[in-house]
Amino acid sequence: MPAPLFPVALSVFTDLENATADALGSGTSEAGYMLGFVVALAAALITYLVTDNERAMLTFGILGVALATAVGFFDPWVPLLVVIAVAALLFWPTAKGAPA
Repeated sequence: MPAPLFPVALSVFTDLENATADALGSGTSEAGYMLGFVVALAAALITYLVTDNERAMLTFGILGVALATAVGFFDPWVPLLVVIAVAALLFWPTAKGAPA
């Protein structure tokens, strides 16, 4: 019986992280952060281009961070930090017509 193609779950993402680290000449954690950023940014930008809604962009950006964490690009504390930052963006007034 032949060996399974991927004996470890999600080894494709680990291989991608290792290949990126080799290409950049950095460690795997830095490569994982860069790949996770690309995943989250792609989710947010595609949503913004399709819906032209900033709240949907932030929501799907959070889902992109959750996906990047699920595949192992981000450490488990990163989604908590992102949720706090996005909550601050959503619920506190910004420069859009808010009085100073």
